[in-house]
Amino acid sequence: VLSAGSASAFSPSVPAGMAGLRKGSAFAHMPPLGRMGGRSALSLSSSMRGRDRRVSLRMTLADSSAAAPEGGEAEEQAGFRYFGTDRAGGGKRFRIVLMAGFETFNRELYKQAAAQAVGQCDGLEIFVFTDADIDAHPEALGEALEGADAFFASLIFDFNQVNWLSDRIKGIPNRFVFESALELMSSTQVGTFNMKSQPGKKQGMPPAVKSLLSKFSSTREEDRLDGYTSFLKIGPKVLKYIPVDKAQDMKRWLSTYAYWNAGGLSNVVTMLCELGRELGGLSPSYAPSAAASSPLSEEDDGGLLGVFQRAVAFFSSLFAADSDEVATATTPNAAPDITEAPNRGLIHPERPGHYFSSPREYLNWYHEKHPESTGRKVVGVLLYRKHVISSLPYIPELIAHMEGEGLLPLPFFITGVDAHIAVRDSLTSRFEREGVRDGTVAANPTLSPDAVEVDAVVS
Repeated sequence: VLSAGSASAFSPSVPAGMAGLRKGSAFAHMPPLGRMGGRSALSLSSSMRGRDRRVSLRMTLADSSAAAPEGGEAEEQAGFRYFGTDRAGGGKRFRIVLMAGFETFNRELYKQAAAQAVGQCDGLEIFVFTDADIDAHPEALGEALEGADAFFASLIFDFNQVNWLSDRIKGIPNRFVFESALELMSSTQVGTFNMKSQPGKKQGMPPAVKSLLSKFSSTREEDRLDGYTSFLKIGPKVLKYIPVDKAQDMKRWLSTYAYWNAGGLSNVVTMLCELGRELGGLSPSYAPSAAASSPLSEEDDGGLLGVFQRAVAFFSSLFAADSDEVATATTPNAAPDITEAPNRGLIHPERPGHYFSSPREYLNWYHEKHPESTGRKVVGVLLYRKHVISSLPYIPELIAHMEGEGLLPLPFFITGVDAHIAVRDSLTSRFEREGVRDGTVAANPTLSPDAVEVDAVVS
């Protein structure tokens, strides 16, 4: 928690283990973080720009996992955080500015990931902001962006915020913008790959992706969106077998999305480290046991994703020699494979870490676990997948509360764009079934055989 201080006065350009506020070239330095009652704390003072008064800046870290890495530095101002370590042998650090939009709930996770990433990757520095900092701390954000080597943002839609950012990230060489306003997503640039709009054409997914999806997805818009997210999940594995140098930049973009979309601490840490490696020439260290495994799991998802998975196998057969090398090559610093959760599934606190693949599987387990639940009203609860992966505490609290009220909750997580599909194909009702039988309701051709009847749906 910080009191007094100017975001615009913050400067990260001080030696490792030190932090400072600046006025001109004057710095107030301090020793590395100390420990105070199980918490990390730092304090410093300096004259502010154009002011005679002295101010104090104090930070308390409730979570030691977000503390500065050994030999590094950490700084916080009014919610945003800075982490950095020096490059071995000196030299310019590789700076990443990460901004969370509608997923502000993941801010603490991103802070922990940044602290861990700079601890594993010398020469990496990371700023963690949220979209609220655009209004609350525009000068500090502007300074961070000015010297950034990579910009990462997700779920930013506000018109004024989009315009503010668009003007200030143009000079950043690497820009990753996911699931945000199309005007901001069009600024995505990774090497030769970009998502710039073409004259007379709508902004959006790259033409190559659109062309591929048009061959597999239906005319329903929600299915096309679901197909797009499916491609983003399997895309890096397909591109692994395409021997075209130009595709490497697109692969880097897809791989970054894959780690971000999978969510969770370990995936975000790897994403940040790999950006430092691939774009900044840094050398992150990983545990040997975490080395990447075979590029394709044995499980074959159904639907469009299964088509792409089979496409991977096809490319593998075309480039068998390269495929064997990829599968068997192991290097001490190989990036960990993505720790994945399904795009859709069901959960319950009494089965931690387990994802039920269908509502039918979930209900069968629930009734066996709680025989007294037979006959209870079933309420489908739509949850964001990111909330589930981040283990937000409201989820088990909500489930327990509903059960305490005599209801049978059906906690169904989705990515967001596929809410239509989850409800349409996996949930039904007595009214729908009776209507189909009587001919008063049209049958849903995509209704899953594992769909279950619910009495209500809560989004």
